[in-house]
Amino acid sequence: MIYRYLKTLAATALALCACACSLTGGDDDEDAVQTLTLEADTYVITADGNSAAQLIVRYGDEEVSEGIRFYLVGKDGKNTPLDVPALLFCTEKPGSYTIWCSYKAQLSNKITISALSKALPIPGLPEDSDPMNINFHRRVFITQFTGTGCPNCPNMISMLRNFAQNETYKDLYVLAAVHSYNSDDPMFIRDLANLLIILGGDGFPSVCFDMNPSTLIPNNTLSVLATIFESTFVNEYNSISTKAGLSASLVTDAGQAALKVGVKAGANGNYRVGAWLLEDGIEAKQSNNGTAGNFSIHNNAVRAIAGCNAAKNDFSGTEVSLSAGASASFDFAFAFDSDVKPENCHAAVYVSEKIGAKWIVTNVIDVHPGESKGFEYDAD
Repeated sequence: MIYRYLKTLAATALALCACACSLTGGDDDEDAVQTLTLEADTYVITADGNSAAQLIVRYGDEEVSEGIRFYLVGKDGKNTPLDVPALLFCTEKPGSYTIWCSYKAQLSNKITISALSKALPIPGLPEDSDPMNINFHRRVFITQFTGTGCPNCPNMISMLRNFAQNETYKDLYVLAAVHSYNSDDPMFIRDLANLLIILGGDGFPSVCFDMNPSTLIPNNTLSVLATIFESTFVNEYNSISTKAGLSASLVTDAGQAALKVGVKAGANGNYRVGAWLLEDGIEAKQSNNGTAGNFSIHNNAVRAIAGCNAAKNDFSGTEVSLSAGASASFDFAFAFDSDVKPENCHAAVYVSEKIGAKWIVTNVIDVHPGESKGFEYDAD
């Protein structure tokens, strides 16, 4: 295993962030009491000049509409005053817009609104094939921590390739590769750079099941990986059946993807929903410490995330409260660089529930462009 002293670096970074001047919105100061909050009735609009997000500003418990100053955060981090008539944000230019506001010397949190190209309509969801059913099919979310500069990572990649050939596991998991080892990796995902540390890991390669820190394992043999997966998720499959099901539809275009997600509860409670955009077939030279095989083509690489608060290192998703049998839907959007090929992308969509003090993924599905997946049920 290669140790990167990640925890020390993370602590230093967090300390620097804590000292940052809060001139770019309230998220930069975790210790400040934020009495000014900014929300929107939707975070995905069409860039046609008519579709709009209604901004909602609260000062304490009071909703306010006058005397507010809005700011747009540029890619360079600079803030530009933003005119928002009647608190309705609209645009004719596709892209992601990060906004915050000030009121009575208070600074709000930041929100991001995605404006989709008119050629990329927000998709719909298929009808629920069995509205009374709450016996959902469950999959495990496997997160692989890797990087092109990691010489031992091909060993884990090889294990996961072999793992995928096991017919027993074929429809029981979704794999996402987080490239966070080296920043010059063409698939380096800055938003998830601290995820391994948050989960309690300190070396590459590593894998984790359902973003549950207790399941994090380093570079082991395939037999150990398979044993852990089978003992934890296959043999005890019925005892850990999920309390939530997912449906999703995905459409992609150059630089953008639109995702509609449905979540259905099997029990009363709070759930969180998030999504990661993955890309296959990426060609990049991989450092290798002698593992046999060709590792120059990378699959399931995370290219963008949605529904998560990366600024606060919270990747459990967007929260919703549901009663048993009830459902809710979310509109998510991804913005990605020009080197990402939309036709090679797909989305890992997951739902989390709180177990003890932690939010743990309880189900996940994988959806491809042009595909609509309904809720999936297991036989009684």
